[in-house]
Amino acid sequence: VIMNMNMDMKAMLNNIKANTANMDLKMIDIDELHESADNFFTVDRVEELAESILAQGQIKENLIVTPSDTGYEIVSGHRRAAAVRYLLAKGENVARKLPCFVHRYNNKEDKLMDLIMMNVTQRQISDSDLYNSFLKLNDIFQKRKDKAEKFGKLREKIAEILNVSPAQVG
Repeated sequence: VIMNMNMDMKAMLNNIKANTANMDLKMIDIDELHESADNFFTVDRVEELAESILAQGQIKENLIVTPSDTGYEIVSGHRRAAAVRYLLAKGENVARKLPCFVHRYNNKEDKLMDLIMMNVTQRQISDSDLYNSFLKLNDIFQKRKDKAEKFGKLREKIAEILNVSPAQVG
């Protein structure tokens, strides 16, 4: 069972890597970047991140975005975009164009999975954000289970993604 879970997780991570490899890197103006309505994660410590961006001279990590009717929807990088907006509002001399990987998702579930996985692996998240991540992932996997997709035990799969124990998921 553990071997199957590890192979399932490896396949999922390989899929994310393959998707990332197929993304276009673009410099996109901050005004073209819009918050995702699907983002339920807390956007906090923006001022602290802004100071870090100033100290480094620029954003060093690419945002991940997807095209939308009004520009680009942020999938990963909400805090970075908020920090740049904060700095611009303060009159700081920072680049308006941010490095972004542009990815076209096949469906909303894949986009939401990326949003969750990138947030839970990049930083310490609150219990509330962790619980909301569980709810969203549980819904995605239940739908996939209903479509007869095989991915092992649901509790273990979600625990592995969220980097918690199966007991915590339970």
